[in-house]
Parts: sequence; structure tokens; C-alpha cells
Amino acid sequence: MSNQLEVTALPFPLSEPNDVRVVGLIPKARHGKLVLYVGAGVSIDAGLPGGAGLANSFCDRLEAHGIDLPGVDRDDLVAVADAAVAIGSLQSAQEMAVDVAGFTTASPSRTHRLLALLLLEGAACVMSTNWDTCIERSAPQGEHISGLATDGDVHMERQVGLLKVHGCANRPSTVLLTSEQLESPPVWASDEVGARIAGSTVVFIGIGDVAGYVAKRLELLLSALGPSHSVAVVMPDIESNWNATRWAALLPELSSEYKLELTAAQFTDSLARAWVNDSLQGVEAIALGIGIAALNAAVAAALVGIRSCSPERVLKWMRGAAPGIEPGTSVMHAAETKEALCALSYIVRESGLEEIPDSGPLGSGGSKFDLNLNLGGQPGPVAARSARNRVAEHRSNGRLNADEPITVVCAGHIGPLEPSLPEKLALDVVASASTGNLIDGPSLGPVTLIAAAKILDEITV
Repeated sequence: MSNQLEVTALPFPLSEPNDVRVVGLIPKARHGKLVLYVGAGVSIDAGLPGGAGLANSFCDRLEAHGIDLPGVDRDDLVAVADAAVAIGSLQSAQEMAVDVAGFTTASPSRTHRLLALLLLEGAACVMSTNWDTCIERSAPQGEHISGLATDGDVHMERQVGLLKVHGCANRPSTVLLTSEQLESPPVWASDEVGARIAGSTVVFIGIGDVAGYVAKRLELLLSALGPSHSVAVVMPDIESNWNATRWAALLPELSSEYKLELTAAQFTDSLARAWVNDSLQGVEAIALGIGIAALNAAVAAALVGIRSCSPERVLKWMRGAAPGIEPGTSVMHAAETKEALCALSYIVRESGLEEIPDSGPLGSGGSKFDLNLNLGGQPGPVAARSARNRVAEHRSNGRLNADEPITVVCAGHIGPLEPSLPEKLALDVVASASTGNLIDGPSLGPVTLIAAAKILDEITV
């Protein structure tokens, strides 16, 4: 079987065969040594222009006000910017440049959403030469991605975010636009990039033509990287068009193994599938370690349902089941997640697990289930309250009927979920009050909380 993905409609389900070269990046990703360096090609699907398009829009804006730039190449963003600054000021050029396209309003594409999820999962450090805020605005509900564009940003305590090496449209003064700026970037950008790429594999995405405004930065970065085997380039026509691009001069020794003939959308989908499937293999390993045939069969059946979904859906749903999860913390590779999925698989073994929904509880044989993943090791009652709040949200949003029963599998908490009667301690099961209280409304309804560890302990007895 070829290691090259065929060009078909996205998104792929997790069960789709993957590109072995992309799967080979996962060990680096798990150890925090994968860098995704993205350019304008990543944002084209969101309707945003590349360098030449932006340069022409900039010229059109000036001409609308009777300002001409004679003799300047309209396709060269740096040349246009230099000419604009020469007759005005850097600040005015920066303000106009970020205003000629929807950098802060364009709807994020699937590629942006997957990059956001991979960043939040800690699967990759993401650096961008783009000014737009599409990746930041792709964070799932309840999560936040910061665009890091200044020295102060990157030194904020516990800050994990998108490194915007050419600045951010939300702060025009940070935008690198002129030849002088690009040849002498801020110290923070050079230092931060150098620190992040040390010992890492860097994958360039959406930088097929290596426009002039990024060429100088790439030369500096590649010289810092060292041997070319630390680099991969993603470009849909990379084999047939290699010699016609600047990449041939920048990376003359790059082997075919590191030339990934994929679109940005295909690559991010492939990497996200590899990341999720790698973690699901860990779920199977836990079941095999317990050594109970019924559990092995249950996990295998449940994962069929999960693997029928796209990686975006699985990542988004799983992170939603881990309230308060920190950016850069992986929910997929957390021990609590694998434990909870094993326990859930065993509970639904008779009916199997249906496809993960876009939002809301899981389904199995007409019953509803949910997960509550406590990655901070909080006390049981705190986890129980969090689980009930999530169920209440499902009911208030119409994803679960007011009187519909639901079982929540909880993992990662310390001690019992809630005080319970001695006869119930074996399973650590807690049922809520009955429905009917009009004051509490959707917060009520039949809820059963089950500790994943207790379920697995019961199996092995």
C-alpha cells in the first residue's frame, strides 16, 4: 500500500488509512518536539489573500485615495510597503495593511480548527507568518488561544499560544511589513523561534511559493535548524514543481521522504488522525493489560464507533469532557481519558457505542452517557459537581431531555464522588434528585455518576 494519501473529500474518519510519514511525526509530537510553521496558504480557504493578493489590495486602497506608487511591483508586498512608508509612515502603512482584508473577521476553516486543537493538545508548537486571528478564534467553547506577538506576550506566566512571528492584525503595530523590519525582526521572535526549534522537526505548511516577505525569515530559521532531515515541506505539487520554487534553493538536499505532496487541509487532517489514533491504541493497551476477554471485546467494539468520526469531532468532544483543561495539556493522551474510555466501553458492551456527536451526550442502545475527565486530581465532590453542571448544560441546550436519564463515567478525581450509602460504595454510584422542581429547571433530572476506576476494579475481582 502506498504511503501517499489520495486526494478525496475531507474530513476523513479516523479509520481512514493514513500517510506513514505523517504517522512517523507522532513520537516527536508526544515529546513536544514538533513545530508547525504555517504561512498564507493555510488561510486561503478562509478567503484571505496571499502576499501578492494583499499587495494588490493595498495598492487599490491607496489608489482609491489618489495615491500612486509608480514603478513598484504591485505583487511584491514588501516593495509596496517600503514605498508606502517612504511617502507616509510605518504606522499608517501597518494600519492600512491589516485593514484591506478580513484578518480579524474571516470564518476559520477546518484547517484552522485542527491547528487550534493540535496546539491546545500540546501535539505541536504552531508558528505563523499570518496576521489573521483565525486559529485563535477556532478554540472550542470554554478554551482560549492567545496570539503571541510581543516579548511581553511570550513571557506571561503559564502562557501557551500561537507564535505570530510576523505580528497580529489585532495589534497593527506588531505587524512586520517592510524590508527593514523583516531583515531585523524583534529579538523576542528570533530567540523564541530558536528555542522552540531546538531538537525539533519543523514542518512548513502553506508556504509553497516562499513569498519575498517570508524568504528572509526562512533563511535565518533554516540556518539555525542545521541538517535538512529536521525539516519537512507540505505542498500539493511539491514533486512536480520543486525546482520552480525557492524551496529548491533553500533546501537543495531535502529528500522525497520529507516532501509531503498534500494540501494544508489534508496534512492537518492526517496529523490530527494520527494523534487521536495513537491515543486510542493506548486504550486498547490498557484493556489488554487487564487481561479480561470481555473488556478487550468491549473496547474493540466501542472504538469502531469512535473511529467512524473525524478527528476534529473527537478532539473537540473529548476536550469538552475535561472542564478547566489547560492549553497545551493533552486530553487524548491523559491516563484518565484512557481509563474512562475503557470503563465506558465495558458499560455499553451489550449495545456498543454510537458515533460521537458534534456536541451533547453519547448514545448507546437508546441510553445516554457522558464522560467527566478531571485532569487536576480534584476531590470527588468537586468532580461530581462539574459532571452535574455539564449534564445541566446538555439539558438546557436541548441535547438531553429534562427527564431523560444519563450515566456519567468520571475519572481522575480523588476519593468518593459524593457521600453515599455503604451499600453503594462498591460502585461509587450517586443518583440525583427526582425531576419536577420548576425553580431548578433543567439542572434536575436522573443522573448516575460512576467512577471509572471502580468499574475496572470490579472487572478484575
